[in-house]
Amino acid sequence: MASIEEIRQELNEAKERLAKAETVLKTFNEGEDGQWLVELKRKLRKEEGTETQQRRWEKEKTQLEEKEKQLEKDRRDRLEQVEKLQDRLTAATAQPGNDFVTRALGHRVMCT
Repeated sequence: MASIEEIRQELNEAKERLAKAETVLKTFNEGEDGQWLVELKRKLRKEEGTETQQRRWEKEKTQLEEKEKQLEKDRRDRLEQVEKLQDRLTAATAQPGNDFVTRALGHRVMCT
C-alpha cells in the first residue's frame, strides 16, 4: 500500500497534469482552432460558400470538434484522477473513531 507521502506526491503530479490539460483546452478554445471552429459552424449554419467549400468546411469542423472532444476527455480524465487520489489520501489519513461526531456520540452514550 502506498504511503501518505507517496499519495500526496501522486496527487500533486495529477494536479499539475490537470492544470496543463485545462490550459491546453483553454488555449484551443481561445486560439485559432477554436475561433475557426466557431466560424465554420457559423458559415455552415448560414449555408455560405459553394457546395465544395461546404464539404471541406464540414470535414474541418468535424476534425476540430473531435480534437476539442479529445482535449475535454483528457481534462475530465485528469480531474477524475485527482478526485480519486484525494479520496485515497483522505482514506489514508482518516483515523477511525477519532472524529468529533464519534467522540460526541460516544461520550453521550456513556453519559446516559
